[in-house]
Amino acid sequence: MVVSEINLPINSTIYEPQTKNLKKLTFEALKKKILESEIPNLIISSPTLVIVNDGHRSTPSHKIIDILLTIPNHKMEKIIIATGTHKPPTNKELFQIFRTHTNKLGVEVVIHDSQADNLIYKGTTERGTEIHLNPIVDEYEQILCINSVEPHFFAGFTGGVKSIIPGLAGKKTVEKNHSWALDPNTGPAKIEGNPLQTDLREALTFLNNMLLGIQILNIGDEIYDIICGDLNEVASEAIEKSKEIFCIKLSEPVDVVVSLVYPPLNRSLYQAQKGIENTRQILRKGGEMILVAECTNGIGNDLFYKTISRFNSPSDVISQLNRENYSFGDHKAVKFSTISLESTVRLIGNISEIECKRLFALKMEMESLEYHLRELSDKGKKIAIVLDSGVLAMTL
Repeated sequence: MVVSEINLPINSTIYEPQTKNLKKLTFEALKKKILESEIPNLIISSPTLVIVNDGHRSTPSHKIIDILLTIPNHKMEKIIIATGTHKPPTNKELFQIFRTHTNKLGVEVVIHDSQADNLIYKGTTERGTEIHLNPIVDEYEQILCINSVEPHFFAGFTGGVKSIIPGLAGKKTVEKNHSWALDPNTGPAKIEGNPLQTDLREALTFLNNMLLGIQILNIGDEIYDIICGDLNEVASEAIEKSKEIFCIKLSEPVDVVVSLVYPPLNRSLYQAQKGIENTRQILRKGGEMILVAECTNGIGNDLFYKTISRFNSPSDVISQLNRENYSFGDHKAVKFSTISLESTVRLIGNISEIECKRLFALKMEMESLEYHLRELSDKGKKIAIVLDSGVLAMTL
């Protein structure tokens, strides 16, 4: 599904991550930045737990791990994959994360389980989120979080604390925190005043570990910058740099958004919905949102789909689902219903016509896109083509 294969109408503008004036880090430059930071001395001086993302993020963790493993006398004892509430990675996904078999790393690799019966309680936030974490966090005084930083459709940005919560949190902890996604003050690139992000940051204060971070600014395997050091400090710096790459502000709304989601977020509608949420702010009410995502795994996690299927209209979903009766996936059901109530939603990908109908959307084939856009352009409609919309936040 490549938009470059179609002839775009004259009223359309393409938007993509702003990397034209940035240089990709070579392996040697990347290695230099890591080895000249404080990280090597710290992982030599104290046993260290390393946290990496699972396969739902395009984080080039393997490049960082490969360099860290060359440090003589390092004390990285375990690497844990922060799955949050996701399913454990398959062997194929493990290979994609590390680009080698885990038994060749020389470091034990473990996988988080959000429903394990040995999670430890760390405290309760002011917003009532009970923080239950993987007990491995108490085994190490020092934790190194390797993460990529880009806009997130309700947490504001990825990276930072998200390695630990939801990364290593229990299902009930994640569910309670995610209920704040229904709050109107959450959204892509929103940090200040975002109750969900505030809840996450408070939870981090319950940990006594020394928290380190290697925060990555990347698109796929291409790394443009990394920031190494204290987790809170480098996460804040990475967010500011991420805004320069992944946030675009328009002066006025458009009539049509064509939102193209790239791998790995395009594998399921559950993940690809980020492409809608990251771009909906620029869409005029009554306009068209066209989501283009392969969805080779179909709906994916179908909790939100089962929830939304119980209702007859978007307004019913919005009026009956709230934080007080929140269940996993409700925020996705509400957000899908909200955009469907305000605009026409068309889905291009491996989603059936019946599934689209239950989501209050219309199924569309890629072959019809060019003609459809030309028709809209002939009517004077302004069209935004947003590439890599799973990580690119469009605002007014």
